[in-house]
Amino acid sequence: MPKFDPMTGELITEETDGKGTASISENQTDIGQTTEQTGKQFVPRFDPMTGQPIHIEQSQPQTQSQFQRQLQSESQSQSQPQFQPQPQFQPRPQSQEPKKSHKMAIIVSIIAGVVVLLGILAFVLAAVLLSNPRTAVEKACAKTFSEGGYLYDTCRDFQGFEKDYTVTSNIKIAMQSEYSDGSIILYTQLGVDGKDKQLAGTMAYNSAWINIPEIEYKLQIDANEVRLQIPSADSHVFTYNYTEEKHGYLTEIASAEDLQAIDDVLKMIYSSESSGDIKNTESAVKLMNWYRSLKVEKSDAGQFEVDGNIRKCKGYAILVTREDMNRFREIYQEYVETVMTDRLHALGMSAEEYTEQIFADIQDMEDATIRFYVYQKELACVELEAAGDIYQVIFHGGDYRTQNMEILVNGAVVCTIEGTLAGDEESITVDLSGNHVEVTYNRSTEAYDIKSENTYEKIEMNGILSVGSKEIRLTVDQFALEGEADYTLSGDIAVTKGAVIDTMKGEAFDIGNASEAEYDELFDDLNQLLYGLLGY
Repeated sequence: MPKFDPMTGELITEETDGKGTASISENQTDIGQTTEQTGKQFVPRFDPMTGQPIHIEQSQPQTQSQFQRQLQSESQSQSQPQFQPQPQFQPRPQSQEPKKSHKMAIIVSIIAGVVVLLGILAFVLAAVLLSNPRTAVEKACAKTFSEGGYLYDTCRDFQGFEKDYTVTSNIKIAMQSEYSDGSIILYTQLGVDGKDKQLAGTMAYNSAWINIPEIEYKLQIDANEVRLQIPSADSHVFTYNYTEEKHGYLTEIASAEDLQAIDDVLKMIYSSESSGDIKNTESAVKLMNWYRSLKVEKSDAGQFEVDGNIRKCKGYAILVTREDMNRFREIYQEYVETVMTDRLHALGMSAEEYTEQIFADIQDMEDATIRFYVYQKELACVELEAAGDIYQVIFHGGDYRTQNMEILVNGAVVCTIEGTLAGDEESITVDLSGNHVEVTYNRSTEAYDIKSENTYEKIEMNGILSVGSKEIRLTVDQFALEGEADYTLSGDIAVTKGAVIDTMKGEAFDIGNASEAEYDELFDDLNQLLYGLLGY
């Protein structure tokens, strides 16, 4: 049967030697020699049985051994007359135009790939953010102090009474001592409308030595002046402008320094701003920028007792340099100058002097390190190391992370806070430098009980604390102070939404600008009234 050279496609002429061994023609390719000599893999180009070219795909080369096995198989099949060899490698059919379904499959694949990519990106970003030390510390602080017991939940509902409210109280105070024995009955009503305030009420005093009948009063302050009226004593409405210079008889009997001190005190009373208002000031932005400038880094882990077991806690550290503290001091002083100037003037201090006192202990501070130890995304310990001293606040947890705490200075415990929840009742015990305080609160009955004791005195107080959307009410069934003098108090205090401010009617008497003659006439009227009250 004819055979063809697999490399050239030429017909092979077989010649036999005397020994019956077949030899190949000059042009035949010696397969084994080519492979061994060149070191290259033999790839046939023509079918050895037909001499027809073979279409070879680059991606699927045929090895020498494969081709030899093919030749052996074909030799064994020569006796079959109708054998039609099939090429091992088929030519790739020409591509046809994709169908619409194929296009849709491609689009779906692209969309799926984009979704997967976005998912991976989100995962990476979340991992980066969650692993960011500053974020971890901030979230741990927020979560730690967002939880509390029954009393915390009740007090947290104190909201919506900041600008427009009224405080009323009915209080009876009884005092017993070696030198006096008497009681004071007070009714007060404080109306707050923005910064405008009015205090109205009655007061009576009874003792073994003297009895003062009930006295009614109204005291009001606005942006310019104070007004006082005592209807049970006089019909005048006494006015005093604390924002203007005085020209009356008052300037002769009081020094300019004394009058200025009075004006400063009244300005302080009128101002409703407090330290809590820092969030509404430019200082808040500066303070946040200052904090953001501090570098928060991961630090060594720590071990602390949390929830009754020793826990391994992640560590984070903030280095606060002397330069950082100086910048913080400047920001704080600017804040003081903005919202506390009137109060400080009333105390005879400047903002700089006040800040100096506040930072007296740390103005020469070397670099300090603040460490935060976090367990299960809540604080386990906050540690301050400065000038060789270590201050720690350890959160031992319980029903919530701040339920049981310790404050340590150089390893010595200076304060402990212990809490328990049992049914609807919560108890909190605080021990601080010889002072022992116990507080219990029942969320169902709203009853509270406070006991405080130290070396010198003992205090007991109990009643009801009720918090609603429109009213907060604190009743005092008993308040007892035992010490050098014994006091007892009972009554109630209520805070309601909406300001109650009454209009004062009567003839005005300008305290700052009234003449000496007007003062003489007023004193004569008041003396006569006083004598009448005392029965003279």
